[in-house]
Amino acid sequence: MFTEHLNILIGAVFFVAALAAFLLERQIYSYRIKRKIIESVRLRESPIRVEKISKKNVWMTETLFNSLSRFSSSTNVFDKQKLSLRLIRAGLYDNSATNIYLGIKSVLTIGLPVIGAIQLALLFPEQKASAFLFYLVCLAGIGYFLPNLYINYRVEHRKRKNQDVLGDFVDLLVVCVEAGLGLDAAFNKIQNEFSVTNPVFAQELYITNLEIRAGSGRNVGLKNLALRVDLDELRNLVAMLVQIDQFGTSVADSLRIHSKLVRVARMQRAEQIAAKLPVKMLIPMVLCIFPGFLVAILGPAVIQVIAAFRQ
Repeated sequence: MFTEHLNILIGAVFFVAALAAFLLERQIYSYRIKRKIIESVRLRESPIRVEKISKKNVWMTETLFNSLSRFSSSTNVFDKQKLSLRLIRAGLYDNSATNIYLGIKSVLTIGLPVIGAIQLALLFPEQKASAFLFYLVCLAGIGYFLPNLYINYRVEHRKRKNQDVLGDFVDLLVVCVEAGLGLDAAFNKIQNEFSVTNPVFAQELYITNLEIRAGSGRNVGLKNLALRVDLDELRNLVAMLVQIDQFGTSVADSLRIHSKLVRVARMQRAEQIAAKLPVKMLIPMVLCIFPGFLVAILGPAVIQVIAAFRQ
């Protein structure tokens, strides 16, 4: 019996290790793509070369997860577009990212309950059927929602990165415009500057510059940038730049005023975070610090009362 349990445990460990290795390989692969994009930005390489790099060995993942993704995919076109937008906001721009995401969700949703059922059947053979099904449903729910949590973490992480650098972006845009550069040249210059300090926002600017060079237009590229980044401050900036292009107002004066508004919004956001700290500190103080104070203050009195009652 012990040998059977050991074999099942080893098989489960190998399965989880293989899945973790695959996910790690995808992360390393996406990181290499990002580094290639940043290097191409620095060297001013052609975007065609970057497109070839980003599609290398994609057929391996598409062949593996194309059939598995059907178990978790929706037939609604709107849901598919919404999922694709979420993956783009998470930094996954590959065309096969949706199939890979849905395939991983299907593997986890099916694989975790199967491994859990085998383990429970061998380790706890006398377990009730209701508890057995409850554990399997919990494992299936964990496998189904775990990729969602990972994507949400990536989206929030990239949003924080972009939000931190947005004030510097507006300031550099003001400096470039006042120095005599156009908006397209200013975007290209700021992209090269941010490729070292903030590669996440530099990647978004690089895609915007590619869209503008491809002929989609500056307004369309800026609107797509605001859609990918998903920040209210950037939406306001894009709306202002679109209005400047339509009405022909002064770019430098409008950007200078908007820069002040962004700085005020950043200060207000910092004050809001600071105002929430006392409330957040209340829970660890009640659970960790106050019990120690109570023991230190009331401990000697309790000992004296107990001694008095014994006498």
